[in-house]
Amino acid sequence: MNVSKPETSKPETSKPDAQALDRLAQLRSGQRLGQTRLDLPCGLTEFPLEILELAGSLEVLDLSQNSLDRLPAAFSQLKKLRIVFFNNNAFRQFPSVLADCPALSMVGFKNNRIEAIAEAAFPPELRWLILTGNRLTRLPDSIGNLPKLQKLMLAGNRLESLPESLAACQNLELIRLAANQLTQLPDWLWELPRLAWVNYGGNPCCPTHPSALTELPMLPAAEFCQGEQLGQGASGVIYKARWQTAGDLGSSQDVAIKFFKGENTSDGSPLDEMRACVAAGDHPNLVKVLGKLAPAAPPDQALADQALADPAPPDPAQERQPSNALVFAFVPPSYRNLGQPPSLESCTRDTYAPDSRFSLAQIFRIAEGIAGRSPTSTSGASSTAISTPTTFCSMPLATACWATSEPHLSTIATTPPWANPWANPWANPWANLWSASKPEPLAACSKTC
Repeated sequence: MNVSKPETSKPETSKPDAQALDRLAQLRSGQRLGQTRLDLPCGLTEFPLEILELAGSLEVLDLSQNSLDRLPAAFSQLKKLRIVFFNNNAFRQFPSVLADCPALSMVGFKNNRIEAIAEAAFPPELRWLILTGNRLTRLPDSIGNLPKLQKLMLAGNRLESLPESLAACQNLELIRLAANQLTQLPDWLWELPRLAWVNYGGNPCCPTHPSALTELPMLPAAEFCQGEQLGQGASGVIYKARWQTAGDLGSSQDVAIKFFKGENTSDGSPLDEMRACVAAGDHPNLVKVLGKLAPAAPPDQALADQALADPAPPDPAQERQPSNALVFAFVPPSYRNLGQPPSLESCTRDTYAPDSRFSLAQIFRIAEGIAGRSPTSTSGASSTAISTPTTFCSMPLATACWATSEPHLSTIATTPPWANPWANPWANPWANLWSASKPEPLAACSKTC
Protein backbone atom coordinates (compact mmCIF):
# COMPACT_ATOMS: atom_id res chain seq x y z
CA MET A 1 0.00 0.00 0.00
CA ASN A 2 1.62 3.21 -1.23
CA VAL A 3 -0.97 5.81 -0.28
CA SER A 4 -0.36 7.85 2.85
CA LYS A 5 -2.16 10.64 4.62
CA PRO A 6 -1.08 14.21 3.79
CA GLU A 7 1.15 15.77 6.41
CA THR A 8 -0.55 19.13 5.93
CA SER A 9 -3.78 17.76 7.37
CA LYS A 10 -2.39 18.01 10.90
CA PRO A 11 -4.15 20.58 13.06
CA GLU A 12 -2.45 23.87 13.70
CA THR A 13 -0.71 24.24 17.02
CA SER A 14 0.56 27.11 19.18
CA LYS A 15 4.17 25.93 19.26
CA PRO A 16 6.36 29.04 19.51
CA ASP A 17 8.20 30.01 16.36
CA ALA A 18 11.93 30.55 16.93
CA GLN A 19 12.11 33.44 14.48
CA ALA A 20 9.03 35.00 16.05
CA LEU A 21 10.71 34.82 19.44
CA ASP A 22 13.69 36.64 17.96
CA ARG A 23 11.38 39.31 16.54
CA LEU A 24 9.73 39.68 19.95
CA ALA A 25 13.12 40.18 21.59
CA GLN A 26 14.02 42.78 18.95
CA LEU A 27 10.71 44.52 19.49
CA ARG A 28 11.32 44.76 23.22
CA SER A 29 14.81 46.15 22.66
CA GLY A 30 13.54 48.84 20.30
CA GLN A 31 15.05 47.34 17.13
CA ARG A 32 11.73 47.12 15.26
CA LEU A 33 10.86 50.81 15.14
CA GLY A 34 9.51 51.89 11.76
CA GLN A 35 8.30 48.41 10.78
CA THR A 36 5.13 48.23 8.69
CA ARG A 37 4.49 44.51 9.36
CA LEU A 38 4.93 42.37 12.46
CA ASP A 39 4.32 38.62 12.88
CA LEU A 40 4.53 37.13 16.39
CA PRO A 41 3.26 33.51 16.62
CA CYS A 42 5.16 32.80 19.81
CA GLY A 43 2.81 31.60 22.56
CA LEU A 44 1.88 35.02 23.93
CA THR A 45 -0.56 35.16 26.82
CA GLU A 46 -0.66 38.96 27.01
CA PHE A 47 -0.54 41.65 24.34
CA PRO A 48 3.02 43.08 24.12
CA LEU A 49 2.63 46.78 24.82
CA GLU A 50 5.87 47.43 22.92
CA ILE A 51 3.82 47.00 19.73
CA LEU A 52 2.26 50.38 20.45
CA GLU A 53 5.66 51.98 19.84
CA LEU A 54 5.12 51.12 16.16
CA ALA A 55 1.91 53.16 15.99
CA GLY A 56 3.44 55.56 13.50
CA SER A 57 4.22 52.86 10.93
CA LEU A 58 2.52 49.50 11.60
CA GLU A 59 0.03 48.44 8.89
CA VAL A 60 -0.10 44.63 9.17
CA LEU A 61 -0.12 42.77 12.50
CA ASP A 62 -0.31 38.98 12.83
CA LEU A 63 -0.69 37.66 16.37
CA SER A 64 -2.02 34.23 15.37
CA GLN A 65 -0.99 31.04 17.18
CA ASN A 66 -0.95 32.58 20.63
CA SER A 67 -3.12 32.37 23.76
CA LEU A 68 -4.49 35.90 23.83
CA ASP A 69 -8.01 36.54 25.15
CA ARG A 70 -8.16 40.34 25.27
CA LEU A 71 -6.66 43.55 23.90
CA PRO A 72 -5.74 46.69 25.85
CA ALA A 73 -7.67 49.91 25.32
CA ALA A 74 -4.43 51.45 24.09
CA PHE A 75 -4.64 49.22 20.99
CA SER A 76 -6.59 52.12 19.44
CA GLN A 77 -3.29 53.99 19.10
CA LEU A 78 -2.53 51.90 16.01
CA LYS A 79 -4.17 54.39 13.66
CA LYS A 80 -2.37 53.13 10.52
CA LEU A 81 -3.18 49.46 11.07
CA ARG A 82 -4.96 48.02 7.98
CA ILE A 83 -4.81 44.25 8.54
CA VAL A 84 -4.83 42.23 11.75
CA PHE A 85 -4.92 38.47 12.43
CA PHE A 86 -5.73 36.85 15.77
CA ASN A 87 -6.30 33.31 14.47
CA ASN A 88 -5.95 30.38 16.88
CA ASN A 89 -6.12 32.36 20.09
CA ALA A 90 -8.51 32.23 23.07
CA PHE A 91 -10.79 35.25 22.55
CA ARG A 92 -14.36 34.80 23.85
CA GLN A 93 -15.52 38.27 22.80
CA PHE A 94 -14.76 40.30 19.72
CA PRO A 95 -12.60 43.20 21.02
CA SER A 96 -14.60 46.43 20.75
CA VAL A 97 -11.40 48.46 20.72
CA LEU A 98 -10.94 47.49 17.06
CA ALA A 99 -13.73 49.93 16.20
CA ASP A 100 -11.33 52.72 17.15
CA CYS A 101 -8.80 51.77 14.46
CA PRO A 102 -9.87 54.00 11.56
CA ALA A 103 -7.80 52.32 8.81
CA LEU A 104 -8.57 48.71 9.73
CA SER A 105 -10.12 46.91 6.73
CA MET A 106 -9.27 43.23 7.30
CA VAL A 107 -9.80 41.38 10.59
CA GLY A 108 -9.22 37.68 11.25
CA PHE A 109 -10.35 35.69 14.32
CA LYS A 110 -10.39 32.19 12.85
CA ASN A 111 -10.56 29.36 15.42
CA ASN A 112 -11.11 31.25 18.63
CA ARG A 113 -13.97 30.86 21.16
CA ILE A 114 -15.91 34.01 20.34
CA GLU A 115 -19.49 33.82 21.61
CA ALA A 116 -20.55 37.46 21.38
CA ILE A 117 -19.91 40.64 19.40
CA ALA A 118 -20.93 44.00 20.82
CA GLU A 119 -23.01 46.35 18.66
CA ALA A 120 -20.25 48.94 18.35
CA ALA A 121 -17.32 46.58 17.84
CA PHE A 122 -16.68 46.70 14.08
CA PRO A 123 -14.13 49.03 12.43
CA PRO A 124 -15.98 51.39 10.06
CA GLU A 125 -13.74 50.65 7.04
CA LEU A 126 -14.06 46.84 7.30
CA ARG A 127 -13.96 44.98 3.96
CA TRP A 128 -12.93 41.47 5.01
CA LEU A 129 -14.12 39.79 8.23
CA ILE A 130 -13.00 36.27 9.19
CA LEU A 131 -14.88 34.58 12.05
CA THR A 132 -14.55 30.96 10.92
CA GLY A 133 -14.61 28.35 13.68
CA ASN A 134 -16.05 30.21 16.65
CA ARG A 135 -19.17 29.87 18.84
CA LEU A 136 -21.39 32.65 17.57
CA THR A 137 -25.16 32.14 17.78
CA ARG A 138 -26.03 35.57 16.40
CA LEU A 139 -24.50 38.59 14.68
CA PRO A 140 -25.03 42.17 15.88
CA ASP A 141 -27.38 44.35 13.87
CA SER A 142 -24.53 46.83 13.49
CA ILE A 143 -23.01 44.61 10.82
CA GLY A 144 -25.36 46.41 8.46
CA ASN A 145 -23.36 49.59 9.09
CA LEU A 146 -20.40 48.28 7.07
CA PRO A 147 -20.99 49.62 3.54
CA LYS A 148 -17.57 48.46 2.32
CA LEU A 149 -17.89 44.84 3.49
CA GLN A 150 -17.00 42.47 0.62
CA LYS A 151 -16.06 39.15 2.22
CA LEU A 152 -17.69 37.58 5.27
CA MET A 153 -16.41 34.26 6.64
CA LEU A 154 -18.79 32.68 9.16
CA ALA A 155 -18.42 28.92 8.65
CA GLY A 156 -18.23 26.64 11.67
CA ASN A 157 -20.27 28.71 14.13
CA ARG A 158 -23.72 28.16 15.69
CA LEU A 159 -25.72 30.75 13.79
CA GLU A 160 -29.45 30.07 13.53
CA SER A 161 -30.30 33.12 11.42
CA LEU A 162 -28.80 36.16 9.72
CA PRO A 163 -29.69 39.69 10.82
CA GLU A 164 -31.95 41.63 8.44
CA SER A 165 -29.48 44.51 8.64
CA LEU A 166 -26.96 42.49 6.62
CA ALA A 167 -29.11 43.27 3.57
CA ALA A 168 -27.67 46.80 3.73
CA CYS A 169 -24.20 45.46 2.87
CA GLN A 170 -24.69 46.06 -0.83
CA ASN A 171 -21.01 45.48 -1.68
CA LEU A 172 -20.92 41.97 -0.20
CA GLU A 173 -19.40 39.62 -2.80
CA LEU A 174 -18.65 36.43 -0.84
CA ILE A 175 -20.21 34.84 2.23
CA ARG A 176 -19.35 31.49 3.84
CA LEU A 177 -22.06 30.05 6.05
CA ALA A 178 -21.23 26.33 6.07
CA ALA A 179 -21.57 24.22 9.22
CA ASN A 180 -23.93 26.46 11.17
CA GLN A 181 -27.51 25.93 12.40
CA LEU A 182 -29.37 27.90 9.75
CA THR A 183 -32.89 26.59 9.19
CA GLN A 184 -33.51 28.90 6.23
CA LEU A 185 -31.77 31.52 4.12
CA PRO A 186 -33.42 34.94 3.81
CA ASP A 187 -34.77 36.02 0.42
CA TRP A 188 -32.82 39.26 0.54
CA LEU A 189 -29.55 37.31 0.42
CA TRP A 190 -30.15 36.46 -3.27
CA GLU A 191 -30.94 40.09 -4.03
CA LEU A 192 -27.56 41.49 -3.01
CA PRO A 193 -26.31 43.01 -6.28
CA ARG A 194 -22.64 41.98 -6.06
CA LEU A 195 -22.95 38.63 -4.32
CA ALA A 196 -21.15 36.01 -6.45
CA TRP A 197 -20.25 33.30 -3.93
CA VAL A 198 -22.41 31.60 -1.29
CA ASN A 199 -21.45 28.50 0.67
CA TYR A 200 -24.06 27.12 3.07
CA GLY A 201 -23.53 23.36 3.13
CA GLY A 202 -23.90 21.51 6.41
CA ASN A 203 -26.88 23.54 7.67
CA PRO A 204 -30.37 22.20 8.53
CA CYS A 205 -31.75 24.19 5.57
CA CYS A 206 -29.55 22.29 3.15
CA PRO A 207 -30.86 18.95 1.88
CA THR A 208 -28.34 16.14 1.85
CA HIS A 209 -27.77 13.42 -0.70
CA PRO A 210 -27.51 10.34 1.54
CA SER A 211 -27.10 7.87 -1.32
CA ALA A 212 -24.52 9.87 -3.24
CA LEU A 213 -21.47 8.34 -1.56
CA THR A 214 -22.83 4.80 -1.29
CA GLU A 215 -23.32 4.70 -5.06
CA LEU A 216 -19.62 5.37 -5.70
CA PRO A 217 -17.31 2.42 -6.33
CA MET A 218 -14.79 1.63 -3.59
CA LEU A 219 -11.28 1.62 -5.04
CA PRO A 220 -8.65 -0.38 -3.09
CA ALA A 221 -5.79 1.81 -1.90
CA ALA A 222 -3.32 -0.95 -2.80
CA GLU A 223 -3.98 -0.20 -6.48
CA PHE A 224 -2.61 3.34 -6.19
CA CYS A 225 0.94 4.65 -6.01
CA GLN A 226 0.91 8.14 -4.54
CA GLY A 227 2.97 10.82 -6.26
CA GLU A 228 3.67 14.48 -5.72
CA GLN A 229 1.33 16.98 -4.12
CA LEU A 230 -0.64 18.94 -6.71
CA GLY A 231 -2.38 21.48 -4.52
CA GLN A 232 -4.41 22.03 -1.40
CA GLY A 233 -7.23 24.12 -0.04
CA ALA A 234 -9.15 24.68 3.17
CA SER A 235 -10.81 21.28 3.03
CA GLY A 236 -8.12 18.93 1.78
CA VAL A 237 -4.89 18.10 -0.02
CA ILE A 238 -4.65 16.79 -3.60
CA TYR A 239 -2.00 14.34 -4.81
CA LYS A 240 -1.18 12.84 -8.13
CA ALA A 241 -1.28 9.02 -8.15
CA ARG A 242 -0.80 6.14 -10.55
CA TRP A 243 -3.74 3.72 -10.65
CA GLN A 244 -2.93 0.12 -11.55
CA THR A 245 -6.06 -2.03 -11.43
CA ALA A 246 -5.68 -5.53 -10.02
CA GLY A 247 -5.58 -8.26 -12.65
CA ASP A 248 -4.83 -5.83 -15.47
CA LEU A 249 -1.10 -5.26 -15.27
CA GLY A 250 -0.93 -3.91 -18.79
CA SER A 251 -3.19 -0.93 -18.06
CA SER A 252 -2.73 1.99 -15.70
CA GLN A 253 -3.61 5.66 -15.58
CA ASP A 254 -2.80 8.87 -13.75
CA VAL A 255 -5.44 10.12 -11.31
CA ALA A 256 -5.76 12.78 -8.63
CA ILE A 257 -6.65 11.85 -5.03
CA LYS A 258 -8.13 14.42 -2.67
CA PHE A 259 -7.64 13.64 1.03
CA PHE A 260 -10.29 15.48 3.03
CA LYS A 261 -9.35 16.94 6.38
CA GLY A 262 -11.24 15.52 9.33
CA GLU A 263 -12.29 18.78 10.93
CA ASN A 264 -14.84 21.33 9.77
CA THR A 265 -13.32 23.96 7.51
CA SER A 266 -14.58 27.09 5.80
CA ASP A 267 -16.23 24.71 3.29
CA GLY A 268 -18.12 22.78 5.98
CA SER A 269 -17.62 19.12 6.85
CA PRO A 270 -15.67 16.69 4.65
CA LEU A 271 -18.76 14.50 4.36
CA ASP A 272 -20.83 17.40 2.98
CA GLU A 273 -18.17 18.21 0.43
CA MET A 274 -17.71 14.62 -0.67
CA ARG A 275 -21.46 14.22 -1.10
CA ALA A 276 -21.63 17.41 -3.12
CA CYS A 277 -18.80 16.34 -5.43
CA VAL A 278 -20.76 13.20 -6.26
CA ALA A 279 -24.23 14.78 -6.35
CA ALA A 280 -23.02 17.33 -8.91
CA GLY A 281 -22.97 14.53 -11.48
CA ASP A 282 -21.22 14.33 -14.83
CA HIS A 283 -20.71 17.48 -16.86
CA PRO A 284 -18.12 18.50 -19.47
CA ASN A 285 -16.95 21.24 -17.10
CA LEU A 286 -16.67 19.03 -14.02
CA VAL A 287 -13.65 16.96 -13.09
CA LYS A 288 -15.04 13.43 -12.98
CA VAL A 289 -15.22 11.58 -9.66
CA LEU A 290 -14.02 8.00 -10.21
CA GLY A 291 -14.64 6.57 -6.74
CA LYS A 292 -13.82 6.52 -3.04
CA LEU A 293 -10.47 5.36 -1.78
CA ALA A 294 -10.74 2.19 0.31
CA PRO A 295 -8.04 0.26 2.20
CA ALA A 296 -6.83 -3.02 0.74
CA ALA A 297 -7.54 -5.14 3.84
CA PRO A 298 -4.17 -4.70 5.60
CA PRO A 299 -3.27 -7.07 8.45
CA ASP A 300 -3.34 -4.23 10.96
CA GLN A 301 -6.44 -2.03 10.80
CA ALA A 302 -4.70 0.61 12.93
CA LEU A 303 -2.11 0.93 10.18
CA ALA A 304 -4.86 1.66 7.67
CA ASP A 305 -6.33 4.28 9.98
CA GLN A 306 -2.97 5.95 10.32
CA ALA A 307 -2.42 5.99 6.58
CA LEU A 308 -5.82 7.16 5.41
CA ALA A 309 -7.64 8.97 8.21
CA ASP A 310 -7.14 12.41 9.67
CA PRO A 311 -5.27 12.17 12.98
CA ALA A 312 -7.78 14.20 14.96
CA PRO A 313 -11.28 14.36 13.47
CA PRO A 314 -14.10 15.73 15.61
CA ASP A 315 -15.84 12.33 15.69
CA PRO A 316 -13.61 9.39 16.72
CA ALA A 317 -15.71 7.09 14.55
CA GLN A 318 -14.73 9.11 11.52
CA GLU A 319 -11.09 8.17 12.06
CA ARG A 320 -11.96 4.57 11.29
CA GLN A 321 -13.60 5.47 8.00
CA PRO A 322 -11.31 4.61 5.05
CA SER A 323 -13.25 6.78 2.62
CA ASN A 324 -11.98 10.24 3.59
CA ALA A 325 -10.54 10.49 0.08
CA LEU A 326 -12.02 10.71 -3.41
CA VAL A 327 -10.32 9.71 -6.64
CA PHE A 328 -10.71 12.13 -9.55
CA ALA A 329 -9.81 12.00 -13.20
CA PHE A 330 -6.40 13.54 -13.80
CA VAL A 331 -6.33 16.94 -15.49
CA PRO A 332 -3.45 16.77 -17.99
CA PRO A 333 -0.54 19.20 -17.72
CA SER A 334 -1.58 20.87 -20.99
CA TYR A 335 -3.96 23.02 -18.93
CA ARG A 336 -2.97 26.13 -17.04
CA ASN A 337 -4.57 28.58 -14.65
CA LEU A 338 -6.51 31.39 -16.31
CA GLY A 339 -5.77 33.92 -13.60
CA GLN A 340 -3.98 34.22 -10.31
CA PRO A 341 -5.44 34.24 -6.78
CA PRO A 342 -6.95 37.44 -5.41
CA SER A 343 -4.70 39.81 -3.54
CA LEU A 344 -5.47 41.49 -0.25
CA GLU A 345 -6.40 44.54 -2.28
CA SER A 346 -8.69 42.78 -4.78
CA CYS A 347 -10.32 40.82 -1.91
CA THR A 348 -12.57 38.43 -3.87
CA ARG A 349 -11.49 39.12 -7.45
CA ASP A 350 -8.88 37.08 -9.28
CA THR A 351 -5.81 38.94 -10.46
CA TYR A 352 -4.23 38.88 -13.90
CA ALA A 353 -0.93 39.91 -15.43
CA PRO A 354 -1.10 43.44 -16.85
CA ASP A 355 -0.73 42.11 -20.39
CA SER A 356 -3.50 39.47 -20.09
CA ARG A 357 -5.93 39.51 -23.00
CA PHE A 358 -8.86 37.21 -23.90
CA SER A 359 -10.51 36.97 -27.26
CA LEU A 360 -14.28 37.31 -27.64
CA ALA A 361 -14.52 33.58 -28.42
CA GLN A 362 -12.64 32.72 -25.21
CA ILE A 363 -14.90 34.99 -23.17
CA PHE A 364 -18.03 33.35 -24.59
CA ARG A 365 -16.62 29.90 -23.86
CA ILE A 366 -15.88 30.82 -20.26
CA ALA A 367 -19.29 32.44 -19.78
CA GLU A 368 -21.12 29.40 -21.17
CA GLY A 369 -19.28 27.09 -18.82
CA ILE A 370 -19.96 29.28 -15.79
CA ALA A 371 -23.64 29.42 -16.72
CA GLY A 372 -23.74 25.63 -16.66
CA ARG A 373 -23.83 25.05 -20.40
CA SER A 374 -21.52 23.00 -22.57
CA PRO A 375 -19.63 25.07 -25.15
CA THR A 376 -21.77 25.72 -28.23
CA SER A 377 -21.15 23.26 -31.04
CA THR A 378 -20.44 24.16 -34.66
CA SER A 379 -24.08 23.52 -35.49
CA GLY A 380 -25.12 26.18 -33.03
CA ALA A 381 -26.77 23.72 -30.65
CA SER A 382 -25.79 23.56 -27.01
CA SER A 383 -26.89 21.61 -23.98
CA THR A 384 -28.08 23.39 -20.85
CA ALA A 385 -27.52 22.30 -17.27
CA ILE A 386 -28.65 25.15 -15.03
CA SER A 387 -28.86 24.23 -11.36
CA THR A 388 -30.61 26.03 -8.54
CA PRO A 389 -28.93 27.07 -5.28
CA THR A 390 -30.90 24.36 -3.45
CA THR A 391 -29.44 21.64 -5.64
CA PHE A 392 -25.90 22.72 -4.94
CA CYS A 393 -26.34 24.13 -1.44
CA SER A 394 -23.80 21.70 -0.03
CA MET A 395 -21.47 22.09 -2.99
CA PRO A 396 -17.86 22.70 -1.89
CA LEU A 397 -17.88 26.18 -3.31
CA ALA A 398 -14.19 26.62 -2.60
CA THR A 399 -13.64 24.11 -5.36
CA ALA A 400 -16.57 24.87 -7.62
CA CYS A 401 -17.86 27.69 -9.73
CA TRP A 402 -21.60 27.27 -9.94
CA ALA A 403 -24.68 28.64 -11.68
CA THR A 404 -28.04 29.49 -10.18
CA SER A 405 -31.47 30.51 -11.30
CA GLU A 406 -30.74 34.00 -9.98
CA PRO A 407 -29.46 35.97 -13.01
CA HIS A 408 -27.01 38.14 -11.10
CA LEU A 409 -25.50 35.04 -9.44
CA SER A 410 -24.84 33.27 -12.74
CA THR A 411 -21.29 34.50 -12.78
CA ILE A 412 -17.82 33.36 -11.94
CA ALA A 413 -17.42 32.69 -8.24
CA THR A 414 -14.10 34.44 -7.83
CA THR A 415 -12.31 32.88 -4.93
CA PRO A 416 -9.57 33.49 -2.37
CA PRO A 417 -6.00 32.21 -2.93
CA TRP A 418 -6.42 29.15 -0.72
CA ALA A 419 -9.52 28.08 -2.64
CA ASN A 420 -9.03 29.48 -6.12
CA PRO A 421 -10.44 27.03 -8.69
CA TRP A 422 -8.08 28.28 -11.39
CA ALA A 423 -5.12 27.76 -9.09
CA ASN A 424 -6.21 24.27 -8.12
CA PRO A 425 -7.14 22.31 -11.26
CA TRP A 426 -7.53 19.06 -9.34
CA ALA A 427 -10.59 20.40 -7.58
CA ASN A 428 -11.89 22.65 -10.35
CA PRO A 429 -15.12 21.60 -12.07
CA TRP A 430 -14.63 23.88 -15.04
CA ALA A 431 -11.54 22.12 -16.35
CA ASN A 432 -12.24 22.70 -20.01
CA LEU A 433 -12.27 26.46 -19.58
CA TRP A 434 -8.49 26.61 -19.24
CA SER A 435 -6.03 27.17 -22.02
CA ALA A 436 -3.04 24.97 -22.74
CA SER A 437 0.06 25.26 -20.60
CA LYS A 438 1.45 23.70 -17.44
CA PRO A 439 -0.62 24.00 -14.22
CA GLU A 440 0.87 25.45 -11.07
CA PRO A 441 0.34 23.84 -7.65
CA LEU A 442 -1.51 25.82 -5.04
CA ALA A 443 -0.16 26.79 -1.65
CA ALA A 444 -2.78 26.90 1.10
CA CYS A 445 -3.43 30.01 3.15
CA SER A 446 -4.35 29.20 6.74
CA LYS A 447 -5.18 32.71 7.87
CA THR A 448 -7.81 34.04 5.52
CA CYS A 449 -10.20 31.13 4.94
